[in-house]
Amino acid sequence: MNTEEYLNKLFVDAGWYEGRNIELEDLSDIDTGPHSAAVKILKEYGGLSVGETGPGRECAASDIEFYSRPRYEADGMCEEWEGKVGHLVAIASAHHQNIMVLVDSQSNLYIFTDPNEQLYYGGSFSKATAKLLLGLDYGPAIEKA
Repeated sequence: MNTEEYLNKLFVDAGWYEGRNIELEDLSDIDTGPHSAAVKILKEYGGLSVGETGPGRECAASDIEFYSRPRYEADGMCEEWEGKVGHLVAIASAHHQNIMVLVDSQSNLYIFTDPNEQLYYGGSFSKATAKLLLGLDYGPAIEKA
């Protein structure tokens, strides 16, 4: 099984299917316009728990738990980087909630590691989830603004 098939199997085993478009929890209290990317991702993947932590290819592999609604506040954890990358919205936690997965308005994903308080550019949804699920190096951390 190649890498793409393996990753697809992880998502299917978690309950994902082609055309998945779930209703998210009540979004009436938040402005979804500027961050439709977060809503779009969560309509397809919201509520899923994908993968598991363990040995990875270059570092530890992670699980990913997608939220059932965007978390716009991200607990203020990434304010120091938003001057460089724009406003970020939390869409998932990973590695037993020690990592936060965020998205910007352009659908780029970011990986925030809580233990060392670093932010990494994850890239597209498929690239960022592969980094987490396979235990691939995140690359250099983004310097604070």
